[in-house]
Amino acid sequence: ATGNTPLRPPIAGSDRVGHFALDCAETATKLKAWLSKRPVRNAAILGASWEAIRWAKTLQGFGISTTLITESDHLAPLCEPVQSVAVTQALRQLGVRVMMGRSVERFAGAAPSDALASMLRLRDGETVAADVVLLCSGRVANSRLAYEAGLPVGLG
Repeated sequence: ATGNTPLRPPIAGSDRVGHFALDCAETATKLKAWLSKRPVRNAAILGASWEAIRWAKTLQGFGISTTLITESDHLAPLCEPVQSVAVTQALRQLGVRVMMGRSVERFAGAAPSDALASMLRLRDGETVAADVVLLCSGRVANSRLAYEAGLPVGLG
């Protein structure tokens, strides 16, 4: 097995400082350091996975106003619909803002290094302020070794 890499969505500005594609303990450690050194009031999480759900619960529990944004019309897509509804309700009861069926058009701010001014511009024109952004948009297989060895690789 060659492992996997977090999928960074092809959205303008997704590589800004303060935007984390959570792939390993090292990145989580960097996120923890980021949170401890800055006045983080608002977080945005992209994705509907269990990873996104866990982070939303965690950040909201730290007192950070958290918005979970997903293009999907439900959370935890591999679950039964009734479970997804229960998870969504539980997050909302914790105070997490859940935005389903929505997509991010771009990330913007005063300067590329000014993550405290990050704004997520949604395709419908709405904006969401975020001091930190977590990209939980899925994973892709590390197929570079197979590709370089001349083996056929593809999606799925």
